[in-house]
Amino acid sequence: MAVRDSISEIWQEVYYGLLKNKPTIDFSQIPTNLRFSSHYDRISKVHWIDSPDLPGLIVSAKDTKDLPAHIHDTLMVYFDVPTYFAKKMKPTIKLTNFHNKKTNKMETLELEFKKELSEVLA
Repeated sequence: MAVRDSISEIWQEVYYGLLKNKPTIDFSQIPTNLRFSSHYDRISKVHWIDSPDLPGLIVSAKDTKDLPAHIHDTLMVYFDVPTYFAKKMKPTIKLTNFHNKKTNKMETLELEFKKELSEVLA
């Protein structure tokens, strides 16, 4: 798998970097607000979330501190953002206002990557 990833990265570097091609991303399909359900598996000690707004989206992490970065990476793949551009972005997802099943507290998820993504693609 590493060889295929390396070839893909080289191809994207040439196609997007050197040739300056832009991907066609439908920004209307990328929501700014999402509902998430938080889960915690006490046996494996893994946090995971899913979203009724994005069918098939499941993100997991050993710690809630890692969830924003994992969510960012997963959303980039979910919306077909090329790796070349996704790597140039910083995860800008903040967790607050959703029910954390482990801590029994409310947290919220804010997505702020649409503006940054449009800037990276410009």
